[in-house]
Amino acid sequence: MSNIICTWVPGTTDTIRLMTKQKTLKIKLRQVVSLLGQQAVNDLYLRGRFSKVVTPEELEQLLRA
Repeated sequence: MSNIICTWVPGTTDTIRLMTKQKTLKIKLRQVVSLLGQQAVNDLYLRGRFSKVVTPEELEQLLRA
């Protein structure tokens, strides 16, 4: 299991910084919706960040995004 953290890229309205232990990626908001669900988007808008523990399979899918 791995922990991921998503935050907004400063100055953008549709780009998310996805951080894992191994790397940091920039992905589009629409990818967050399809990969992590609406709750991730809600947390980003309301709290400015989203974190989740993911399985190795989920992490691999996210890193391919």
